[in-house]
Amino acid sequence: MKISITDIPKEINIKDQKMSLEEVLHTINTTSAHKDSKLILFRETEEEYLAKFNWISKNKWKVDYPIRLQEIHKQRYLSLKQCLQVIEIFYSSNDVYNLKGFYDVPINHFTLDEMIEFKKEDEMMLRGQDPDQNSNTVTNKRGSKPKEITKVKSRSVVSTKSTSSSNEKELMSKSEPTKSIPDPIKRSSKTNTSKPKDDNSFFTI
Repeated sequence: MKISITDIPKEINIKDQKMSLEEVLHTINTTSAHKDSKLILFRETEEEYLAKFNWISKNKWKVDYPIRLQEIHKQRYLSLKQCLQVIEIFYSSNDVYNLKGFYDVPINHFTLDEMIEFKKEDEMMLRGQDPDQNSNTVTNKRGSKPKEITKVKSRSVVSTKSTSSSNEKELMSKSEPTKSIPDPIKRSSKTNTSKPKDDNSFFTI
């Protein structure tokens, strides 16, 4: 496994270097708490990366790994401890597509924050509440001024799936295959009526 590391406070900028699992775990454990700190795992080229870890805030990292590169990416915010578990899975198994609690993000159309907001709106509608009465604002993916996210029946939202478990050590499900992901451009007016599940679940290592 190769790795790229950016740690501006420590003046570390490592590109295309092979590292063992132990070295990678030590590296991310000691990475500076800085908005530009990131770690990328890949096999051949960094552009075709396996997973990317970006520091967001204290004990909060954004984890991203592509299903279809530059189209559909699995993304989720994780704690440092959870990031270490994900890295171990990438080193020990190729079965990384059943990681639970991740959102399928069509990165050319939506951001992770927008997908999280959409899911909250869906949950409110299932409870019989009007999401327009509790509309929130999120920053769009180009970083322009915030826009209001409201419920649009025909919007394209890629389905997200999670399970309910509070055990941080459970990060993988071996029994659930990855479902095909619809084209984010095609829109559907159907509303998912299944009961949403909690995102605080992880795979069993």
